[in-house]
Amino acid sequence: MAKRYTYSKDRKYRYRLTKMDNGSERYGPCEICKKPVWSMYLQITEKAILHDGRHMGWSAQGSTFGHKACLLKKRK
Repeated sequence: MAKRYTYSKDRKYRYRLTKMDNGSERYGPCEICKKPVWSMYLQITEKAILHDGRHMGWSAQGSTFGHKACLLKKRK
């Protein structure tokens, strides 16, 4: 199955959101709001690599665990 990404408006960032199999009891609180989470999500952020204006690939920028709403608000 292909990975599904969502892109920022300027296409400089892309995000992959994955629902985890557990909540705060396993992964800890939301990394953004610090509150407990029943349905934990993991967001992977990648930044476009450009050279002379040409797209060359993607570079991982980090990952964050939390509420889906908190992660969506954190996007650029």
